[in-house]
Formats: sequence, structure tokens, C-alpha cells
Amino acid sequence: MIRVNGRDVGFDDPGESLAEFLRRNGDKSCKIGCGIGACGACTVLVTSSYPTGPKAPRSLNACLAPVASLAGCEVSTSHVLGNSKDGFHAVQERVGAFHASQCGYCTPGMVVACHAAKEKARAGGAGRSNGGENGGATPELQAVEHGLDGNLCRCTGYRPLLDVVKSFAPGVDIEDLGLHSPLDASPVDGHAAPAADGSSAATPSHDSKTPVEGGGKLWHFPESLSELSEILKQHASSAGGVQTIVAGNTGSGIYKELWPSASAVVCVQRVREMRGIECKQDALVVGAAVTIAELADFLSSDPSAAAGSTAGGANGKTTGQAQPPFAAMAATLRRVAGTHVRNAATIGGNLVLARSQGLESDVATLLAGWGASVHANSPGSKSATQAAESAKIESARILLESLAGSLNLMRAPEQDAEDAGSTLGVLDFVGAGDKLDPGAVVTHVTLPLPTEGDFYWCHKIAPTYSNTHSIMNAAFKLALEARPDSATPVVSSATLVFGYPGHTGRRVTQRASAAEKALAGTELSLDSLVAALQAVVTDLSPAPDMQQYCRGTAQGLLLQALAPLLRDAERDLPPAVARLLQIPAFGPPAPVKGSQKFEEVGHESAPVGLPIEKDRVKLQASGEAVYTGDIDMPLGGLHAAFVTSTQARASIAGIDPSAALKLPGVVDFVSAKDIPKHRNLISYSFIPQPDEPIFADERVEYYGQPLGVIVATTQASLGSLQLSNIPGGIEYFGQPVSLVLVAAAVAAAAAVQVQYADIQQPIVTIQQALDAGQVLPESMMTGGVSLVGDPQGAIAGAELSLKGVELESPSNYHFYMEPQAGQVAMCVPDEGGSMKVYNSTQIADVLQEAVARALGLRLHDVNAICRRVGGGFGGKLNRNVPVATACAVAADKLRRPVQLVLERRADMALIGGRQPMKVTYDVGFTREGLIQGLDIKVWLMSGAYFDCGWDALLIKEGTELCYAIPNMRADVKTCRGNLPPFTSMRAPGKPQLTLLMEQVLDSVAAACGLDPTLVRERNLAKMPEWPQEDGKEGSVQFTFTEPGGMAMTKIPASEYTLPQLWRRLKDSCDYDNRLKEVEAFNASSPWVKRGITITHSRFDAVIPSKPAAVAIYPDGSVLVYAAGSEVGQGLTTKAKQVAVLELSRVLPKGSGPLPLDLVRMGDNTTYVLPRGFLTGGSTTSEGACAGVRKACQELVGKLKPFAEKLGEKATWEAVVTAACNAGGMLDPSKVSLLAASSNDATEGADVPPSYVLFGAACSEVEINMLTGEREILRSDLMIDCGRSINPAIDIGQAEGAFVQGLGFYFSEQVGYDHDTGKVVTASPWHYAIPTANSIPRAFNVEFLPGVRFDRGILSSKAIGEPPLLLAASAFFAVQGAVRAAQQELRHGLAAGESQRGGSPDFAASNASPKSVLHLGAAPGGGSGQKGTPGMVQVPSNLQNVKGAIGPFDLAAVLAQGAKKG
Repeated sequence: MIRVNGRDVGFDDPGESLAEFLRRNGDKSCKIGCGIGACGACTVLVTSSYPTGPKAPRSLNACLAPVASLAGCEVSTSHVLGNSKDGFHAVQERVGAFHASQCGYCTPGMVVACHAAKEKARAGGAGRSNGGENGGATPELQAVEHGLDGNLCRCTGYRPLLDVVKSFAPGVDIEDLGLHSPLDASPVDGHAAPAADGSSAATPSHDSKTPVEGGGKLWHFPESLSELSEILKQHASSAGGVQTIVAGNTGSGIYKELWPSASAVVCVQRVREMRGIECKQDALVVGAAVTIAELADFLSSDPSAAAGSTAGGANGKTTGQAQPPFAAMAATLRRVAGTHVRNAATIGGNLVLARSQGLESDVATLLAGWGASVHANSPGSKSATQAAESAKIESARILLESLAGSLNLMRAPEQDAEDAGSTLGVLDFVGAGDKLDPGAVVTHVTLPLPTEGDFYWCHKIAPTYSNTHSIMNAAFKLALEARPDSATPVVSSATLVFGYPGHTGRRVTQRASAAEKALAGTELSLDSLVAALQAVVTDLSPAPDMQQYCRGTAQGLLLQALAPLLRDAERDLPPAVARLLQIPAFGPPAPVKGSQKFEEVGHESAPVGLPIEKDRVKLQASGEAVYTGDIDMPLGGLHAAFVTSTQARASIAGIDPSAALKLPGVVDFVSAKDIPKHRNLISYSFIPQPDEPIFADERVEYYGQPLGVIVATTQASLGSLQLSNIPGGIEYFGQPVSLVLVAAAVAAAAAVQVQYADIQQPIVTIQQALDAGQVLPESMMTGGVSLVGDPQGAIAGAELSLKGVELESPSNYHFYMEPQAGQVAMCVPDEGGSMKVYNSTQIADVLQEAVARALGLRLHDVNAICRRVGGGFGGKLNRNVPVATACAVAADKLRRPVQLVLERRADMALIGGRQPMKVTYDVGFTREGLIQGLDIKVWLMSGAYFDCGWDALLIKEGTELCYAIPNMRADVKTCRGNLPPFTSMRAPGKPQLTLLMEQVLDSVAAACGLDPTLVRERNLAKMPEWPQEDGKEGSVQFTFTEPGGMAMTKIPASEYTLPQLWRRLKDSCDYDNRLKEVEAFNASSPWVKRGITITHSRFDAVIPSKPAAVAIYPDGSVLVYAAGSEVGQGLTTKAKQVAVLELSRVLPKGSGPLPLDLVRMGDNTTYVLPRGFLTGGSTTSEGACAGVRKACQELVGKLKPFAEKLGEKATWEAVVTAACNAGGMLDPSKVSLLAASSNDATEGADVPPSYVLFGAACSEVEINMLTGEREILRSDLMIDCGRSINPAIDIGQAEGAFVQGLGFYFSEQVGYDHDTGKVVTASPWHYAIPTANSIPRAFNVEFLPGVRFDRGILSSKAIGEPPLLLAASAFFAVQGAVRAAQQELRHGLAAGESQRGGSPDFAASNASPKSVLHLGAAPGGGSGQKGTPGMVQVPSNLQNVKGAIGPFDLAAVLAQGAKKG
């Protein structure tokens, strides 16, 4: 029994995840986004009542917590914090007010996380920045923002969410925060939220000494070491002797195989001796079940005060500062995973995972660097026996007092000598092998208290500040001995510990013994530092592809740690050396700030043009908004799971489902044999020649290709199954899964046996496809050639040229928060063989058509239904179809409802993302940077089947962006490989295209030694003289002139707003002065470099034809159907605004707009709105609004006569009543208040209008040459979106798109096993999207004012995709910083001021007339790719940034500096 939202609820299966338990019991506010504790969609608030549990509420990931582990706890979800019935919570209200929800799938989890951070801050326990004091009731904004570090959002860009949580911080002026609606000055904190002191927690519902049985397992909850020992001895002597020990259970998120078919599960989070922190005279003893968050909070205090120590150093800061000695460790512990994982994950569990699984553990490195030891007991050991006696003094021993979130140190009485058992150093424990009894249990960790002269430094290098695992980490501890006759201390001992990917592929945590030897026993001097830097390179044995990065970064970490000490110790350092010892300080990212500017509109157009809250945003915040996966299954419903291939290129010799069909709960196996061959195709009108089967039958063409589905009963559990029943164990989409946590269908799918023949090496790269001749025939969608002038002739005649430059970009995932089954595909057979398909889709028409063709039905027999989509970004445009079609085939065969859900890892393995790209180009240009000729060859990868991706078409037609290039060719081709079919992704083709063209301009600028922004300006298309001689405004001609495609060849000059917004951006962001500041900074800073640049975006838009239906009911309420899916872009909100604007015209002037709540939006359904076309291209809202507008205008025409009769007394209700009462019931003249319409075009046009929209962005970044770390300091966006229908929504779209673009350019990369074709990044553990701490620290967005677009829908323009392209500004700012770093290496390091500066060696000043400039080696070294200096591979992750800078030996640099003096 646990208490959920104020009521006691029993459970049958103790191993069921809390998330599944909550959803099965009706609380759908708990979403399941990733299943590994990374996304935070399942965040809940938990308050413990058992004696050793944390008393203050803490946020946890419900997807990781077995329900039994929370017995006796109070669990609160977003729904109980506030809801539409009882009133909304203050956090939920502010989510709406700050426009902080778009698709809404992540929002309930965000609400709980915000509430938890707010409450922790209120209690004074928000944490300390780098160990610094928090200031009691006035927490630092950094700490409050940090409360969201365990939550991901793909839509908003995080800025408004951070504003929500900051709005609750004491001392914050809300008006200093971002765009928001008026707020209640005294917000209500909700209705059933747990008290801060935990007083509302449930009491334990069962005797903890009595095991809980369920799911075929026995669950134990010991409360002492002696009880634990007895339980372990009992099961060790029983048949099988298998048991699983759990505490926070967070490891099961990463290592699904950690749940074997154990007969017993032992929860240790209540064991008193394992839940304490004890301060002995010379050591700190930390119980193994203490959580990472608890230890971090505890260490932020001063547990060494009793020892009188004054030493300490924290993360690059010098010693002597007034910081607790454990501050550096506490700060780095707060970067482990995310907040909710840290609240559950234990110190002992983390170390055990590092030992058994090779976990990339920061905890192990931090503790090993401190010199900690691990104590483990075996059942029956002396230690276990003595535990019972120790319990007599437990009130003194258990020192972890959780009072309102704060942890207070209590002095413990002196204890006897260390208990018996095994005690090992952390490194010995992690690599202990057979040194420990296999049944040993870690009970505690011991940290020696610091003594006078101790110096400790640690750092974690990761893709983002937190919520990702480290690439490398380090922890150093020096014992410094002061000498009375010298200011230079002696290093009496040194411990240098590194964690990094080892040469065997497993994580290595080790001491750098050679470097330690170079330091120990010597004076801390430049010589000893140089010796240590030389030695540390020999200490590490990294993975082959990481050797250069790891060894160079190890030197960098050592220099960052020791340079401040050396600078303090040696006052008379040579100037060159003193400069090299200027080391950047580390700390949490600064709080985000920014501005959002737009042109305000008059009330005559209200509510259009106003920043209205999103439709039903508070229902999203409370979790009441219904997504496809929230719809309850009808009676008799079944669950399905894909059976997939484990080969990527082979023939199928046989499929044997017999073992699976014998498993409990399994109903059937549905495969290609159940479909006529001509219907076994993913087929719809977008694909003229379909070739992708629903289920593979004869051959498989990619790893994970569906072979069929297993269908099983709805709530079947695997608790009673044995591994022996499933040959080969449990894997799903090539990933190990937990027996306890999966349904029968998934397990049975893994049991299907498949035999293969003719197994061949898969094609996984573009180059392999080219070598194999796997190039698709040329068509509009697969490529072709665009040509103007004579590019090769122009290049040959140019002053300067670059030839054979190569560039690549990888695929990246959509990573919508709602997986492709929350998109669930639930198919319900209906009468007469018809089918209802509930699916999270961006194009219901295609879904309807594909299901109808697969089942042999007519279109009117299939109704595709979708209320809202939890994020799509193109991934639910076409690739939802294979999921839904397979589900429909199963439902049709069995004539029962079937639900097919892909959990996150299966989704990421099956659904292809953005198309990878490979490019080579030649470019000729003048010394002033004007491009005269450009010849580009582009190859894209389609995957195993062509999925109607738009990338090739859009790259071919708009290659030039807005650059005026007189001679240019773009030759685009699409290749085929053995990978999941790639598909459209937000702004398909455009990010690759922007990367390509801006790289051309960047390389030209580097060759000329010019500012890239200046070179871009010089090459932009110019405005024509206006007016023309004939009095007309003239037009702007783009490079490619072939008409008839998606891209426009020329536009009216008045619509070419790029020059205007470019100038406004340069002025508003003070670009010229900031460029000078960046150059000055780079001249003075040896190791940190900055870059700043401006890039632009061009986006060709087409407004599609969209049907709409509007009905007015007799009470005056209005129901609107608008074609298109609400994916978070605000379609329904804008449609409501337009409907209210138009319907308000019924009333006399001055009456004001009708209330928005008069209108309700209907679900997207093909039975009401057929042929609604796709949701994509950024113009769906415009098209939908146009359709709604025309339908409303028709209704206004019907109502106007009644309003005129009523005159000044006309009210909406009176007019509608009069219309409804006109004529009798059978009167043929009776007024119908229903209108259906379609926007065939804007006024007077025959086809949907096309237009081009523009934007520009300036970004400033900072990179660390020593580690490759980078931070975006500031980004300013200037966008022409016409006159926005809803500026709040559109600014959110701009920010979210920009941040998603940062993922493309900075961190996201899909990886494959080249031998098998298997996706190896199918998890947020291995795939890093931007987090809240990844976004620019200053983030400013402005919509260009004074713009009218009369051809558009209410003068508005598209917004959803174009800002994504502006993230290129940050990427190319990184390249600018890299070039500054390369220049430092050539001219600056160890040189005097006069020797720094000047043009790069590559610049045209060194080239003769008509030179072909030589290309540098590949970025990152050794790939064979040719690039220009400063060129960074995409994504610009840490390894690629440091690789682009190039290798350098820090020891040699320092030695050179000493020689130069």
C-alpha cells in the first residue's frame, strides 16, 4: 500500500514501476518519456514516513522506482497539486502566464520539478553554488534554475520554464523576467501539496519485517544490517540463491538487464546503518544508502570544522578562500545525472555499478581522488553480527537529519575500531575482481577529514553541465607542506585520479602514478608542473579514437588545477609563464536572462496580435490534457510489440514464434503471412512506387526492421517467467530489457526465433553507399542539378580558390517527448469491418490512406483521430505510419482493439531522423571575399527505403540562401544504405544547407583574413533601386532561376527584409564594439577564446489548402474544426483567436471581442475534415486560420441581418437566439449555423501563395582550449514574421527552434555499429539533446517591427522552423573562437604581446595571385576529411572542438614560456 495523491492504493506487483502503476490507476499526468530517468516527464513528489527516509518532499523519476520501494510514502503528481476542478496550483498558473508549455507532454513533470525546486529554496536548502552559502531564504537563481536540470523539453527552448521557477525566488522582480501575462501577486500554492516538513506523509502500511510477495518475487525491507544479513543468508542457502539488492534503482534505467529473474528483492534504503553520515575524529563515514543529493547537501556545510582544517580549493579557484573543504566535491556531485536521479541514486549503488557495469561514474573518481575507502560486509561476517549491538546507539550514529531539506552535522561519540569485513580503496573496489566475496554488500564509504595543507580539485567534462554522463573526469588531492624559509610549499603527497573511456571500451578510473611521482616530494614549481604534464600523457590508455582528446585534456585538467597554486606560490614568474597560468574559473552556468520584443497591435484586431495564453495550457500543466497514449483501452483490448530483425542485410530463412506463443498472456503472432503480398506495403499517395513492407518477409534491409508483431493480453506481467523460457535472454530492438518492467508482448517478441541466410556487411555510411553504387535514380524528391553560369570557369579565373573542401553532417533524432506510441497507434475495429485509428500523427490523411490500403478498405472505412501531438518535428509525418499500420493489421486479424507502443529506445532504433549529408565544394573568390564561382556536390542518405524526405528537393532549389553568386552549381544525389529510413525533420534539408553555405562563406573569410560577418554582408543579395523607372517596386532575384519548385526564384523588393533586419540586429546587439571586445579578450586570454558572428536564414514557405468547419450552438458556444495537428505550435490557439476576431464582427462597433472561452476546438479527424494535408512546413497554422476565417465569415453573413434588427441591443447570445428561432422547425428558410470552408488561397489568388521569410542572429561563444568545453554567452535573434497572430506563441516557437538547432550544431549525433548496422545511440544516456543549462546565458528575440505582409493570412508569416537555422550563428562563432585558438598556438603562447595578433597563416596575404590555397588536415585528426583552418566537425562537441584546434603539448608550451622569460 502506498498513498497516492491523498488516498491509499494497494499494489499487486511490487516490481511494477511507479509510473506504470500511477497510469494504470488512472493518473495520466505522470508521462513516460524515456524510461531511464533522463527526461523528467514522469517526475513526482515523494515524502517518506519511515524513520530513515528523507522527511522533506523530494522529486523522483517514477519510471525508475518500483512501486514497492515507496510503500509507506506519500506520492504526489502534478494533478493533485492543482487541476481544473479544485483550482490550479501557482506553478501551473505561471506555466500558462509565462507561455512555458508548447506540446505539453513534458509539462506535468516540469510543474512538479518547479514546485520541488521552489519548496527546497523556501526551506533554505536549494543548494550552494560551488559550495558557497545560499543566503537562507534568498537562494541564488543558479540553484533554483538547477532544480530543472533533470527535465528535458524539446519545444520551448527552456527560457520561459526557467522564468517560471525563478519567479518564485525571493527578491526577484518578476518584471525583470521574460514575457508573461499579469500574475497574481499572492499565488496560491495548491490544494494537496505535501507539507515541507513531510507531515502529510503516509504511515507505513505494512510490517516491514513481513516480506511483500508479487510478480513471482519476494520483496524484503530490512531495517538493520543484522536483518539484512539474515535475509541474505536465508536466500543464499535456498535453491538458486538468487537475490537482487536495490536502493534507488536508478541503475535499471541504464542497465535494463539488472533485473534478472531473481527470486528475492531486498530494498536497503531503510537499513539504519546504511542511511547515516557519521563524523569520527579523523574521518567522515557515509552510509552506502545515502543519496548523492544528500551527500552533496551535507558536504556543502563544513563537516571538517571539528578537525580545525582551513585548507581547500574548489574547481579552479585558488586556495585560501572561505569555502568548506568539501565544496568542490559537493559542486561536482550536483552535476551527476539530474536532480531527480540524484534524489534517489545512492553512493553505494553508484560505486557498485562502476565496478560491475563500467558506469561512467563521477562519484568513484571524486571519492578516489579524496582517498576514500569502501567497506563491504558478507552475510554472517563479524560486522553484520556486531550491527545489532551497534543499533543500541543508533540515535547517535544515524547522523543524517533531514529537516525541511537541510542536512545538519551532529557529533558522534567515539566508536570502537573498524568493524570486520572487507575495506578497499575506491579504485581497488571498482576494479576488485575476485577480491570481494560475491555476496558482499557495500555498507559505507569512509572519507578522511581534511588536514592543514590539503588541496582538492575536481572537474567533470560532459556534453552538458548536468544530466549527461561524463566523457572524462578528474579529482586531485595534494598534501602541501609549508616551509618557514620559503613561500613555495612542498608537495608531500599527490593523488591524481582520472576517469575516461579505456582502450578496451570499458570505463577506466585510475591514478596517474607517473604524474604523482613527478609531483610528490618536490617543491611546487614550474619544473615540477612541467614534469607532471609530461608524465600524465604516459599514464592514460584511452580508447583508440579518444587518445588525442583524453591525453591532451588530461594535461589541461592538471594545468587548470595546479596553475592557481603555482601562481600563488611563485610571485616572480616570467611574464610569459604568468600569462600561461591565467586559468578560467569554473562554476554553474550563469542564470539565463533575455528580452522578447514585438510590435504591439491596436485593439481593433484583438484578440489577433495579442500574446494570449495557449489554448488549454493549464490542462497540460495539470496533466489533464489527453494524449493518444492516455486513452483507455476498450474492453478486450490487447497489447502488441514488434518482432524485429537482428541483421541489417540478409535473407530470412525462417521465423519460428512457437516459443513466444507458449508464454503466458500471448494471443497471436501477426506477420507478412497474414497480409496479401500486394498489400504488405507502406503505401500512400506521397510515394508513387512504394517498396517498404509492413513486415519483412524475404529479406531484411536494416537492423531492427519489423518482421511481425506479438499480441498479448493487456496487463500481463512477466513476473513468473523464467529466463530459460526465452532463448538468448531478453532483448528488444537490440537492447537488453528488464523482465520485471516489461509487458508480456515485449518479452514474447524477444522470444521469437529468426534464422538468416546470405548475411552481408551492411552499408552504413554515404561513402560505402557510393562505393557500392547505391545511388537512387534522380527525381524531384531525390535530387538533381541546379546550375547558373559557368562555376568551374569562374573558379579557374578567380584570384583565390579553395578546391576539394569536404564537409559532413550526421543524422539527428527528432526526440519528441511523446514516443511513437504515446503515438501509440491504438486501432479499434468497428462495425462492418471499418477501423478507428487513434494515432499521434502530423498527417491524418496519410495515416487513413495507408491503413485503408493495408486492410483492403475504402477511405471512408478508416477514421484517423488525433487530438494533440506530444511533439513531432517531422517524425510523426510518415514514420508513424509503419507503427499504426502494423497495429491495424493485428487489430483487423483478431477483430479486437490493439495498442502498439514503442518505448523510447525502440522508438529511437526504428524511427530514422534527419538525413546525413556529405559535401565537397570548390569556390573561387576575390581578396575582398566576393564569391565568383561555387561548385557543390551533395550526397544524402535515405536509409533502406525512401521515405519521401524533402531534404534533397529543398537543398537543390535553395542552395544559395540569400547570397548572390553569379556562377553556381548544386548537384544533389540521394544514396541508399542499410539503416532505418530517414525522414523529414524540422526544416528538412535547411540545417544541412545552412551549414554548407555558411561554411563556404566562413572558409572564404578565413582565407582572406577578414571578419566572416563582413564577408557575408558583401555577398548578400542587394536591394534593387526603388522605385524602378516604370514606377514599380522591382524585385530581388535569387541565384537559381528555374521556376516551378518549392523555392521562389525572385520576390518583390518590399518583401526582401533581410538587409533591414541585418542592420537593425547589428545595431541592437552592438556588434562592432563587441567584435573589438572579443579581439581584445582573445589577445589577453591564453586558454579561453571567444568568437562572435552573424548568420542569416532564408525559408521558402507555401500556405497549404486547409478545410475548416465551424458550428454555433443555440447557447452561443462555438465548436471549431481546423485541419492540422496541434503539435505545440499553437494552431488551436491561433484558430480560436481568428474565429473570435471574425465572429465578433457580428456585433456593433465598440462592443469588443467575444471571450475566447466561447470557442472550443474539435479533434483532428478524417471523418470531419478529409484532405487536411500535412502539419509541417511552418505554415499549417496560417492555412488552418485561413480556413477558419472563411467559415466564420460565412456565418457572420448569416448572423448579420439578425444583429442589424437588434441594433444597439445586439449581444452575441441575443443574435444567436434570434437566428435559431427564425422560422419554424420545418421552415425551409431556417438558418443553419454550420459552415465548412477551405482556404484555396489568399484573397484573389488561384493557388496557395508562396513567400520567403528571413531572419538573422548574432551569437557570442567561449571555448576552453584545454578541454574543448564551450558555452554560448549570448544570442540575439531578429526575425521577420510579419504581424504575428500570437507573439507569445511565436516567440516561444522561435526560441524552441533555435535551441533545437543548437542540438544539431553542438551535441546531437546518431551513431551506428558499422559491423551490424545497429543504432548505438538509442537512449538519452548516449544521445544528448540541449538541456536547460545549454542555452545562451543571454537570450534575446525581437520580431522586426513595421512589417506588413498583405499577401499573407492577416499579415502573418511562418515561424516554426526558420529560427532553427539561426543556430548556425553559434556554431560559426565557435569556429571563430577555434581560429583564435589556432592563432594563439602559432603566435601567442609563450610569446610577448607584440608577437600576438595578425592574420592567420592561411590568409590570402600569404597567397600569390590566382592561388589555390592548400587545405589543412582533417578536423579532429586522421579521418581523411579535408577541411579549412578552424573548421569544426558537426556536431561541435568537446572532442571535435579540441580536435579542430589541433594537438599541442602543454609541457612543451610551459617550458618554452620559461625559456622566453
